[in-house]
Amino acid sequence: MKKKKALSTKEPITIDGVEYYRHANGGGLVAKTAHVAKTAFVGPNARVEEYAYVIGHACIQNSAIISKYAKVYGRAKIGGNALITDNAHVHGNAVVFGNVRIYGDCIVRDHASISGNALVDDDVCVSGHAQIWGNVILRDHVQVKNWAEVGDRAIIEGRVIIRGRARIRDNAFITDSAIISGDAVVRGFARICGCVKVRGKAVAEGNAQIFNLVVLSGIVVVLGNTILRDKQHLLKGVYGKRAA
Repeated sequence: MKKKKALSTKEPITIDGVEYYRHANGGGLVAKTAHVAKTAFVGPNARVEEYAYVIGHACIQNSAIISKYAKVYGRAKIGGNALITDNAHVHGNAVVFGNVRIYGDCIVRDHASISGNALVDDDVCVSGHAQIWGNVILRDHVQVKNWAEVGDRAIIEGRVIIRGRARIRDNAFITDSAIISGDAVVRGFARICGCVKVRGKAVAEGNAQIFNLVVLSGIVVVLGNTILRDKQHLLKGVYGKRAA
């Protein structure tokens, strides 16, 4: 015999033609077509819509919405006004809150945290202890893992990998299969694209532009309006000047 969904025995509630029930654990709205385990918590102002799936000890609270075919499981926590939709998965001990929007086939797992007004779309994976915050945009097969942090108004797209303890800040823009790792820092209005590698304790800041297979490793600082391109490999030194 199949186990019944953990819905309360109260009368259904119809909203915009969709039938919902109050979840027995928390009192939140669960669509008749969704699946929510009795062990999961859905707070009184939260909603699980369409064919979404919430199981294990997942916690959906505040005004969060889980919709379409999204899945939240393990001990993941979703709060604030967060929206998890499409085929996104959030699991493990991951935490998503604020006004975050997660679309597509994205995965947020382990102890990762996403907050603020972050937008995550199109096969992005955030894992390990990674932290995403502010008005960040992650899209198109980006991976953020380990202890990496991406914050402020940074935009990361196009199969970029951010790992180690790398930190991305301010209005940085990174694209086109770049890899940022180690203790590297990218901040300011720095622009990185074209299979660039920034690693070790390298720093790119200001209006620096780094293109086309350049490698920064060791203790390298690139700043000001410096432009690097075409397979340069820099191990140490300061390139450019900070604005007065």
